Amino acid sequence: MELDLPQDLAAVTYKITMRADGDIGELRPAVMRVLDDYHIEQRDRLRGMSGEVLMQVRASGSLRKDAPSTPGSYWVQAEPRNLRLEVRGAPGPVVVESGTVQLAPDVIRISRLSANATGGTAQFDGDLRIGPTRVETRGITVDVHQMPVERWLPLAVDPDNLSASGLIGGRLVLTGDRDRGILLNGKMILGSGKIGFGFLRAPFVVSGASLTLAGHSLELAMPDSRLEDKPINFRVRVKDLRNPTVRIDAVAQNLDLEVMKFVRLPWSPPTPQHFFNTPVVGHVDARKANIESFAMTGAKTDFIYDHGNWRVYNLSARAYEGTLAMEISGRQKDDWMHIRPRLSNMN
Repeated sequence: MELDLPQDLAAVTYKITMRADGDIGELRPAVMRVLDDYHIEQRDRLRGMSGEVLMQVRASGSLRKDAPSTPGSYWVQAEPRNLRLEVRGAPGPVVVESGTVQLAPDVIRISRLSANATGGTAQFDGDLRIGPTRVETRGITVDVHQMPVERWLPLAVDPDNLSASGLIGGRLVLTGDRDRGILLNGKMILGSGKIGFGFLRAPFVVSGASLTLAGHSLELAMPDSRLEDKPINFRVRVKDLRNPTVRIDAVAQNLDLEVMKFVRLPWSPPTPQHFFNTPVVGHVDARKANIESFAMTGAKTDFIYDHGNWRVYNLSARAYEGTLAMEISGRQKDDWMHIRPRLSNMN
């Protein structure tokens, strides 16, 4: 430490250089104050901290007896050593094993910060820019490796609507700020596992499924998957998450149309189903298809589901040596159904 002491002691200039190991548990009050100063939302989710951190500090400024002041220039680097974080809602503790966090007046810099959570790992790199009114980032990169999706997905979506199992990996880039919103760009890959939707009676068995995020849009692609042990290529898209409509496209080899729980014939009992709280539209091509025992080939159909009301339309196929065109619609409030078939040259 260097001090410059004037005769009247009205202002004392200083320079500080410090290096020390610290117990992160004892630093928790200071960490929470920093989160408050930068208006970090959901700071209260951090319930506990333990472990050690290597601290390096450089600061300079002036101390005035009549006006307390923060350092005019400072640089702080924290290097965690088996830092253990207890986060409310997380399926297990998050252990930060390596990397650094640097703090300066206008930036928080995260460098190769590696965290282990429930068997998988994630590495963080990037800057948070500190402005006069907000904190923003032009890009924080998150590299995920072998993360068990079934433990983390329920934090983001209702498991009755969407569930998954298996190990995921990939890279995401976060940009934006609290006022304008955070955007995610990147791709996550589920090497092998299962993905279930609340409106289907069986999950997909997937190999190489990918989730692509691009600003306000997302796409879930499941090529070479199997549904009820039959091959299917399935794709889900949302063009604008701010005003979402889910778009589904499927190409199947052999499809029972009643695998979509909302599709049924009048004498079949209704099946409990769970949909996202958004309209769902889609198109299905099936080399072979059936509704109950009614078999079809070359089937094509569009469908729409909107808060309990549903319609299967533009359905065309060949059946019993002839052709079939059909529309089936139903509504949830009174379990009303309407079937309009057009048959030609059937045996």
